[in-house]
Amino acid sequence: MLGDVAKKIDAWVKEPGNLDGVALKANGDSQFFAETMASMGMAIGTSFMLVYVLLVVLYGSFLTPFVVLVGLFNSRRRLLHDIVLGTVVINNSVRSPVGQPARTF
Repeated sequence: MLGDVAKKIDAWVKEPGNLDGVALKANGDSQFFAETMASMGMAIGTSFMLVYVLLVVLYGSFLTPFVVLVGLFNSRRRLLHDIVLGTVVINNSVRSPVGQPARTF
């Protein structure tokens, strides 16, 4: 919400005729918000890379951890090869009956 308000104020100031020659500097909550979001993005990126490196060491491959990590951040929980190949998983409650054995002992 704070980011939206700051963007609207910046856009209003940049319009011709509105406070010509005035520059805005983020202070207070707006400055704290910007710094926090930058730090949070860096922390998430670093943790993602550490998890990837750990999985590379465990799997001994560079592609397999990437396939697994795509499934973690995908809203439909599909792995990378499912997306590339167009695999569709259907969860159907109706099951075909299991055939009876030819002989019973």
